[in-house]
Amino acid sequence: MKKLLVLLGILCAFCFVSCGNIQLADGDMGVVSLAIGDELAGQIRSAAASRNGTGDDSYTVTGILSGGHSAEAKVSVDSSALAEATLSFENVPVGVTVTLNLSVQAGANLVWVGNSESHVVSAGKNSLTIALGRVSGVLMWDSSSVKIAPYGNYDFDNATSIEDPAQDLPPIWSFDNKGDLYVLGANNAIIPYSLKADGTYTTLYGSGGSITGDAPSFLSYDNVSFVLYGMRETGVIVYLNAKDSSWEVKDELNSDGAAYLGFAVNDDIAYVVEQSNTGSSSLKVKSYNLKLAKEKVGKEILLPASLGANLTGQMIYHESFLYLLLSAFDITNDSGASEQYSCGAIVKINPQTLAVDTSFGNGGFLGLVSKGIEVSGNTDDGATYNQTLYTPTESNVETTFCGPAGFVAVMPKKLVIGDGGYILSDNGGAGLLAKRKSRIITVDLETLAFDIVNIDSSDLYGNLADISGFITPTYD
Repeated sequence: MKKLLVLLGILCAFCFVSCGNIQLADGDMGVVSLAIGDELAGQIRSAAASRNGTGDDSYTVTGILSGGHSAEAKVSVDSSALAEATLSFENVPVGVTVTLNLSVQAGANLVWVGNSESHVVSAGKNSLTIALGRVSGVLMWDSSSVKIAPYGNYDFDNATSIEDPAQDLPPIWSFDNKGDLYVLGANNAIIPYSLKADGTYTTLYGSGGSITGDAPSFLSYDNVSFVLYGMRETGVIVYLNAKDSSWEVKDELNSDGAAYLGFAVNDDIAYVVEQSNTGSSSLKVKSYNLKLAKEKVGKEILLPASLGANLTGQMIYHESFLYLLLSAFDITNDSGASEQYSCGAIVKINPQTLAVDTSFGNGGFLGLVSKGIEVSGNTDDGATYNQTLYTPTESNVETTFCGPAGFVAVMPKKLVIGDGGYILSDNGGAGLLAKRKSRIITVDLETLAFDIVNIDSSDLYGNLADISGFITPTYD
């Protein structure tokens, strides 16, 4: 009996030690760090100088570790000490896969973003490197010209001019994920603009001559296959064949008279948003495998009343999701119209299921005015009228769109939208006054917060309806 107890005791002790060793092994930790270094510091200074800074600013460097372990580290340094700055994350479990996202601010201005490759943490020190982040320039246009300016430095007069855009404004364009820009120019030509380290752009070549074939109405750069695609108003998908300077037909969609509001291509799959006809109150998202000629159709998307049905749109594929920008603009100086619109929204779509993310914004529509303003008044001839105005007011303009014109830049974890339209304000107790807004809005995809820069221009991103004598109704 004693021998049995001794044996059991030994076995228990062995089990305890073994279990302890297993727990200790499972609990091994590593240290993950990033040293800024001379190259990245130089890039950050150049970016800061191009964005209304000097390059000699003080910087706040923030690193967020995500994946199998979450942590945040932050350091504030002067420019002279930037290259020696290090972010360090201790007690990171061995074996987990992490990615480091880096952002740098000069004062309150974001000047640099980037991220590391995925890294499996090992015991001891783990040194990461950052693939130099790309904050693209911001595409801007007024009633007569198109330009691109460094993010945060919206000096329209001194920005890089875009040569000979193809048609009446707005332009037709696409960014790639490196921040390079492709604009449809005259004679169907594509003019590429390359992003430089200082945040400015240079054209890779001139107009490039004419390109045969009907020009597309949408452009989308496939960052996996490195092909520039386009789609015509008729639903014909084309790609740019640079060898013989032609638009080659890739596929033709069965449009059934649809009005297209969005087009994006990733990894040889084209995504399309269509209205069955202009004036309908619902949308459909479709995907087309361009290699297999296979179609998939998502569920119908019902539009809120705030958007109406007379829409324009643009869609991009960004960080594994589709983002559809919808703009409703229908304002006239006709007080007899029953509804007037100057608003819009972003919709987030899962490319695998083609379903809308209803947690994004209000029921899946981010930045949309929630309801209309009921007003009444008298026309010049004395007739009475009643209207519903779907337009931001001074109370909600910081969280809603006035008239979104497009995704005018690309950067990690953000969406950048050019916004031009009208808001309604109290006209000193005499009713409502329509005020013009021209803005660049950066949406943080993690918090959904709006960072808004108002541009001192009456027609930037203009939906330029004549609203003289628009309406001065009394509040309902």
